[in-house]
Amino acid sequence: GLIIEAVSGEPYEQYLRGKNLLNTFVTHTLSREDLDEAVLAFKRATELDPQFSNAYSSLGVCYSTYVMKGMGGI
Repeated sequence: GLIIEAVSGEPYEQYLRGKNLLNTFVTHTLSREDLDEAVLAFKRATELDPQFSNAYSSLGVCYSTYVMKGMGGI
C-alpha cells in the first residue's frame, strides 16, 4: 500500500531546498556547487528528523549522481 510520511517544519523545508537544488543541477547547471548544497540540505533534513526516509533516499540519489557524472566521491 501507499505509505504517507508526515513531516513538517524545518526538516521539510530543508528537503524541499535539496530537491530544488538537485533539480537545478540536473536540468540546468551541472554545477558541483548545486549538488554539494543539495547534499547539505538533505543531510540537515535527516539530522532534524532521523525518520525522514525521503530525505535519505534523495541523499542517495545525490551520492550516486556524483559517480554517474564522473565527479568522483563526496
